[in-house]
Amino acid sequence: MCTISKMKQILIILLLLNGAVYAQGDIDQIKNQPYMKLNIDCSCDADSCVSSIRNRYCANLSFQITDSLLSVSYDSLLVLMRTFSSLETKSDSLAMSFIKMQKEWRNYRHEHCKCFWSDPDCNSNYCGTLYLKCMQYLTEIRLEELNRLIEYYNKQIYHYKENGTPIRKD
Repeated sequence: MCTISKMKQILIILLLLNGAVYAQGDIDQIKNQPYMKLNIDCSCDADSCVSSIRNRYCANLSFQITDSLLSVSYDSLLVLMRTFSSLETKSDSLAMSFIKMQKEWRNYRHEHCKCFWSDPDCNSNYCGTLYLKCMQYLTEIRLEELNRLIEYYNKQIYHYKENGTPIRKD
């Protein structure tokens, strides 16, 4: 089903009202597809019309929302990594490695989905929808990973500030 939850709808509206949709990587070509100028209701049943423009539109919106959430988590984690590094080593190498790794991950995400869902013989709406769903799926997995890292670094920083040392696993 391509129904977008109320919370995600509110988030995207707030981001759009602020004039920005945060993204991980260059997804302007995805956000600016001509069909995105249509006013389509996303409360459709994706299983009933898998190759329709509606499903592609809804998949695009859903991906943009997930990618925006990833960007927020990425920015938060980067701040936490820099904070932790300043307490622990006084070096920014952890954050710099993370920035490089995230750029490589974004390239992997695009190339992986393009490889499997950019068949020139495929109906454009059908393959376009599958490509967007692939992008969203990989982004959701990455978002979960970054959120776990945020939790980890929050605990490390809190413990360090309380005890003067990071949590050690012996």
